[in-house]
Amino acid sequence: MAFRRAAIRTLEKFRDKGRPVDRDFLQKLKEEPAPLNPKVESYRLVVVGGGTAGLAVINSVSSYFGLDVCLIEPSTTHHCQPMWTFIGGGKLAPPEVEAYASRPTADFVPNRINWEQTKAKSFDPENNIITLENDKQIKYEQLVVAAGLQIDWGKIKGLPEAVGRDGVCSNYSHLYAGTTWEFINSFKGGNALFTFPNTPVKCAGAPQKIMYLAHDHWSKNGKNASIKFVSGIGKLFSADKYCAALEQLCDSKGLERNFGLNLVEVRGDTKEAVFQVNKAIRKEDPEEFYTYNYDFLHVTPPMSAPDFLKGSPIADAAGFVDVNKHTLQHVKYPNIFAIGDCSNLPTSKTATAIAGSLGVLQNNIINQSAGRNLTASYNGYTACPIPVGDNKLVMAEFDYDLKPCESTFISQDKPSRLMYYLTSKVLPEVYWEQLLRGTWFGPANSLTLSRVARFFKGSN
Repeated sequence: MAFRRAAIRTLEKFRDKGRPVDRDFLQKLKEEPAPLNPKVESYRLVVVGGGTAGLAVINSVSSYFGLDVCLIEPSTTHHCQPMWTFIGGGKLAPPEVEAYASRPTADFVPNRINWEQTKAKSFDPENNIITLENDKQIKYEQLVVAAGLQIDWGKIKGLPEAVGRDGVCSNYSHLYAGTTWEFINSFKGGNALFTFPNTPVKCAGAPQKIMYLAHDHWSKNGKNASIKFVSGIGKLFSADKYCAALEQLCDSKGLERNFGLNLVEVRGDTKEAVFQVNKAIRKEDPEEFYTYNYDFLHVTPPMSAPDFLKGSPIADAAGFVDVNKHTLQHVKYPNIFAIGDCSNLPTSKTATAIAGSLGVLQNNIINQSAGRNLTASYNGYTACPIPVGDNKLVMAEFDYDLKPCESTFISQDKPSRLMYYLTSKVLPEVYWEQLLRGTWFGPANSLTLSRVARFFKGSN
């Protein structure tokens, strides 16, 4: 079965690229009789999710597991989400958008594995079985869950109807990132709001990145903007070193910050945004809600674990896969691992966190498969590149303890043109050609210079 599927995908790739293919033979392959029990298949390794984390895992270990691997992922297109900020901020020319934005998922799925192009529906970890949406069952010896985050647009009243129209935008979808730039570029002046929800989010720095890029564009073009960053949590950034630097940056740019206010409604017809007060943060605030008028509104929508994980036997109370933060192994089921945004690892949910934990996961699942002890340990390394305008960028790198883990000799809480260049020009190539191929384990682990710099700076 695995050989036949691999042959079909290879021939279809050749056909789509205009190469000569025996179409009768291809059709015969597709018409091959199904196995006697088409609803049950078994694999040594199953990976749920074919986003950044899932593709990186599949490519990093498939040579070890050979044909005995199954990927469960419905999407046929992969989007480079770290680039959406640059698209929304108008920092990529059209050829760069085309090159960096998205590519076919099939380009990153090894031909030798089985790819189930559907969604997972439920887990039976006691029997090592996953049931898919088409009711097919997949049995595994080892399981990696890399299902990402779910964006809950509908949890903000009026947002699904308003986003993409009349100044309401969001960089958290490839459908709207281009619209963000349209609205920034056509902004005539007035009130500009940038929101942050009270939930986990992909790349927690992104909601303020677009604020800095918009401010940069408007100030250079003489637009009079009253800018507010309105956050449902109580702090601008989690790691203190970078938080202090970003607070000073906001002060210098005249950017107002409002914490403990969570967006709950967008009134597109009257251009009003309604925020609920978090009494745990704003203890003395007598109000329950605040309503702000806007001319431009960038929304970071609430996010959560995918619905099929919530309430499952492998999830914690919040719906995220419950794993040991160092080994990435499930706390109850030892043959289950998780990586990336769907896990409950207490670190920022970024592509670099995936890269930083990829080598740990690779080592531990291979060691377990070979009957050896799990020896690799993840320290929570993550990085958040924050463009702040004027083609400069603050590169925040830190661990579980929110202590800096910087990879260069420069002071990374200071805006840097070098860091901006690396992030906007070099990292996209690293993302597509190394991270998704399972060969990049983050800047702190892949460059000798980074290791030397961290040693002398006293970083972990």
